[in-house]
Amino acid sequence: MRNRRFLRRNLDELQGRGYQVETPWNMSWVCVHGIALPGTTTGEWTDHEGRGIVEISVLIDIPYDFPLSPPGIGYSHPTRAIHLPRIYYNGSKMKDLYDCVHEPWAWLCFQSMRWDPEQDNLLSVLALVEASISVRLREAGLC
Repeated sequence: MRNRRFLRRNLDELQGRGYQVETPWNMSWVCVHGIALPGTTTGEWTDHEGRGIVEISVLIDIPYDFPLSPPGIGYSHPTRAIHLPRIYYNGSKMKDLYDCVHEPWAWLCFQSMRWDPEQDNLLSVLALVEASISVRLREAGLC
């Protein structure tokens, strides 16, 4: 059974940190708004329509047994994926960001992640996403 109290505490913590969050009644997903994109001096972030952006939302499909299982693990579109809007840096798509049927979302591929169900939570997921965006940009030589 979904741990609603744990998820509610996670949502409260996110809101306490200044994020806007939304979730349906069954808490099967959480959308976190206001994630700042890493600032660089070498380029510009744009959305799928070419508009300049400085922040994004992250849509997290919550595994039924969360936090025992982390969201977003899989080699193909996982059942419980982490979605970002289709974003581009200097016109290039980020590595491991794949189009999916959830327009205009794309899913961010994590083949594995270090996860401790006793310690980690939705803030951990957001920190991982933020760090992952920065790392993927550096690896691709985009910044």
